[in-house]
Amino acid sequence: MSQHNHSEGLERRLAYYTMAASAGMLATAASAAPTNANISVSVTAEEGDFESEEFDVDGDSSMDFNLQVSLNNSDGYAGYCGQVLLSSSNGSGWTAYAQPIAPGTEVDDSFQYTGWDYLYQGCEDSDPGVFGLNERGFIGFRIPAGDFIARGEDPSSWHYGYMDVEILDGSLTGNINAVWYESTPDTPIRIPAPFQDVRSVPVGGALPLGLLLFAAGAAALRRRNRAEA
Repeated sequence: MSQHNHSEGLERRLAYYTMAASAGMLATAASAAPTNANISVSVTAEEGDFESEEFDVDGDSSMDFNLQVSLNNSDGYAGYCGQVLLSSSNGSGWTAYAQPIAPGTEVDDSFQYTGWDYLYQGCEDSDPGVFGLNERGFIGFRIPAGDFIARGEDPSSWHYGYMDVEILDGSLTGNINAVWYESTPDTPIRIPAPFQDVRSVPVGGALPLGLLLFAAGAAALRRRNRAEA
């Protein structure tokens, strides 16, 4: 085979892989839009204290969640009853799915969502809650997409998301380290695995990224062949 024919074949393959990679990334972007809510919440309660903070996930000026931490006089955590509670603030009544979810899990309509749950509960003779002291993990959630609640209606469309949650010992502290949600209504969102390695890569983007890397390598080979010719 001549050098000319070999180069033409390489050109055609490069065009195909680049086109396939670009199409794959465009399709991914169109079907999923994971959004960093840029939320970091830390609530700490001293002995005999109760503290809380509300936060808005999707920026619609309506508070979505309330993180509450309390240390009340009772047997239990350090002689007190320690509780970290995450509850819905938007009145939907069944918003958060406060259960540990492993990285790689997809958050969608298959979960049984509730309006509140204890992330930690150190009270005597009580359910322990979702996390232990000094434990960190993910929980999934959904929030109404649109102003259904403002209109006095039950939500019929949802944004799905997940939170990076941590419970700390000492002065009892509940941390929401990060919040991500799917800005396209009724579209599932997947917790990346490993989390820190794929924050900047679109969901489902591994294959298109691989194709682009292949195309980049092939482009370098093409330049070398031209230089040799």
